[in-house]
Amino acid sequence: MMSSDQNVKILERLVRNLKRYVDLKLESLRLDAVSRITMLISALVIGVVFRSEERRVGKECLRLC
Repeated sequence: MMSSDQNVKILERLVRNLKRYVDLKLESLRLDAVSRITMLISALVIGVVFRSEERRVGKECLRLC
């Protein structure tokens, strides 16, 4: 049978490990959110650049036609 001191040490270690797990999980969620936001911003920028190029080509076509 374990002594109460041993039980306390085991519980303290368990709490430390759980805290580490929660911290890592939160960091993972933050990184995932940053990744998704970065992809969204990239898609928006590419769409704006593509649209600008499309408009430029259209205007040039109208000017030359």
